[in-house]
This record gives sequence, C-alpha cells and structure tokens, in this order.
Amino acid sequence: EALEFLAEIMGRRGTSAPSGLDNVAEPHLHAFLDAKTSLARERGVELSIGAQTLVAGTLTDPVAATTVLGNLVDNAIDAATDAPGREKDGDEVLAQVEAELVTDGGTLWITVSDSGPGIGFDDPGHVFAEGATSKPDDVPGGHGMGLALARQICRRVGGEIEVVDSGGGPDGPGGAVFVAELRDVISEG
Repeated sequence: EALEFLAEIMGRRGTSAPSGLDNVAEPHLHAFLDAKTSLARERGVELSIGAQTLVAGTLTDPVAATTVLGNLVDNAIDAATDAPGREKDGDEVLAQVEAELVTDGGTLWITVSDSGPGIGFDDPGHVFAEGATSKPDDVPGGHGMGLALARQICRRVGGEIEVVDSGGGPDGPGGAVFVAELRDVISEG
C-alpha cells in the first residue's frame, strides 16, 4: 500500500520503467536511468532506452559513469523540452530522448540523442569548452560546466566524448547525438 501511495503522489501510477531497462543489469545504472525516466516524464519528455542497450557487470567507478550519463541525459532533456514547435494545433508533441548503453570488456559506451533543435554553435565541439552554454543568462545555476566536466572524466579514464551529430539542419529531424566512451569503469562478471 505504501508503494502504491508513493507511486500515486509521484505521478507514476500507471507508468512503468522504459522498455529495454531490463537490459541494464548493472544496479547503479539501472536505478539511475529509472530515476531519470521519472524526471523526464515530469518535464514532458519520453526517455527511452535504445534497442542495442546491453550492460553487464558492475561499475568500478559509478561516480564517473553516472556523472557523464547524467549530464548527457539532463542536457538532452533540456534541449528536447525547449525545442520549438512542441505544440501543434493545440496538441502537445512529446519530446524524445534516447539513451543507449553498451559494455565491451571494461568499456562503457553511452549514446544519447534528443529531439531538440540541435547544437547552435558553428563548431559543435565548442559545447565542451568551459563556460559554453546555449541557455539564457537569466537561468540560475552553473551553466557551461557539465559537458566540460564530462569530457575531463572521459579523458581521465582513457576515453572520449564527442558530438557525432549536431542536428538542427534544415533536412534533419533536429536534435543532437553524443557518444561517450568510458574505459575501465565496469568489471565483467
């Protein structure tokens, strides 16, 4: 009864974890993605788990992995939420974010895409510069540090993070796609 009550007051009654979350056996990442799904839902965004997702093993550096994943997902939710044209003829168009996680040996690959307007910088790589932000100045909080921090973390463990599609082109569906490589952050077993 208590769980049912909590689900009701949190607005999760009748909702379930996203399809594919069962493919994330690692407990930190499983719980983290479940929580981010709820956050996304509260903001009118559907967070889905990519079809190729398969995570086995246990994180050896859960802080690094969840910091990078969290930053990418949070930025994607912000972008999808702020996308122009979210309402058509009075009907809200659900914004989309997809996270796909794959492990290969000790490496965790994270791909995050969104249905937002894409990256507004002429050089998409500029998003990783400290202080670079597309958010308005009147928004409180330390903007422009998250992707720089995510890149530092990826490089610290011998990996990288990149923009593989800046989105927003006239012929494209919009949205950006980021891929992060985190080496030696997960143990097989």
